[in-house]
Order: sequence, then C-alpha cells, then structure tokens
Amino acid sequence: MEEKKLKLQFEFSESEVKGVSFLLDEELSPEDWNGITEKPIAIKFSELSDDESKRKQVTIILITLALRLYKENEDNK
Repeated sequence: MEEKKLKLQFEFSESEVKGVSFLLDEELSPEDWNGITEKPIAIKFSELSDDESKRKQVTIILITLALRLYKENEDNK
C-alpha cells in the first residue's frame, strides 16, 4: 500500500516569478512561463541540495507552515 503524503500547493504570479528570475539574472520567456504554469511542479527535497541540514530546514519550515495554516482554519470553523 502506498504511503499517504502531505501535499502543499503554492501559487506565484507572473510578476513574482519575473522578479525572482531577474534577481537570478535569468530571462523568463513567454514560452518558459507557459511551460512552468502548464501543470504542477513536483519538488523532491532529496534533490534540492547536497547539504542535508539545508534540506531539513526547508522541510521543517514547510511542514510548520502547513500545520499552522491547518490549525488556523480548523479554529475558524
């Protein structure tokens, strides 16, 4: 049986993505924008960095965010 997993969804506007692209000194073409918005992008944290400590930090931050948002939504019902 496949293990259930927590799934998070993030949305960024085109202007936000263009801003980050500019900071990275990379061009975001219309084709690139269409490609990255075509379908969700799966992020495998094991492939993000060779530094296990950094991977754990990102994982902790995202799970904490998910838990807090869930609790806030539950409290507001």
